[in-house]
Amino acid sequence: MELDDWAAAFAVRFGLPERYAVFDVETTGFHETDVITQFAGVLVDGERTPERIDLILDWTLPGWLGEGEVQRRLDNLRQKTEFDANGRPSGKHFPMTLEKMREQGVPPLRAVETIAELLSSCRVGGFRFVSHNGRHFDQRFLNVAFEALLPKEEVFRFAPGELYDTGTMVKASQLGEVPLAHEYLEAFSDRISSRRARGVRWSLGDYCVEHYGLRRDDDVGLLHDAAHDCELTRRLYEVFRCASLRTTRSAAANEAQS
Repeated sequence: MELDDWAAAFAVRFGLPERYAVFDVETTGFHETDVITQFAGVLVDGERTPERIDLILDWTLPGWLGEGEVQRRLDNLRQKTEFDANGRPSGKHFPMTLEKMREQGVPPLRAVETIAELLSSCRVGGFRFVSHNGRHFDQRFLNVAFEALLPKEEVFRFAPGELYDTGTMVKASQLGEVPLAHEYLEAFSDRISSRRARGVRWSLGDYCVEHYGLRRDDDVGLLHDAAHDCELTRRLYEVFRCASLRTTRSAAANEAQS
């Protein structure tokens, strides 16, 4: 199934809005006990210049994890990122360091409050949300942070139909799987995530950057830096949004000629 056709079918069911907020989080690991180390967001509103936010959370501060525990977790994740299971270099770089956290970080509570306020204001402003693998990773860690640190009345929860996961979009387009009639966005994302198929790839860094031509000559930053991954996800979402528009415009042109 061609990308333009798939994107058009997806957009008919769920839309691909031009007003959206992309977000990405980086963490100390992949377990429920791990914490967010960086949050980045890009707010896109049509042709306006995107607004950006980049927060690093300093867990070395007194009363939080402390330097020793943070260093242990970062070292563990760096090992998993920069080396494969056999100890061979992976060619990837893990950018977060203890020094960077101490120099650029803000207290975790203040950061989590800022993130919740940002997402809430985006909702009020009519933005949808976009994240790569956000349904099963970024959203999960945000939920844990909100529940742990915020008063109940300030906890932000993503509402049905708000979160577009570009990871499942990439996977579904390769499988040729389109939304079912009356299928909700979350149900579609969960159904696609559970599918296993040989040769289907959707990793942002290992697949999408090259396959969709997301790299730019003036790029700064590294994969696994939330701000950099956030911008790559924005470009990826635009690939799908523009593909759906091409199909719509082509159909309209054909109809006008008939």
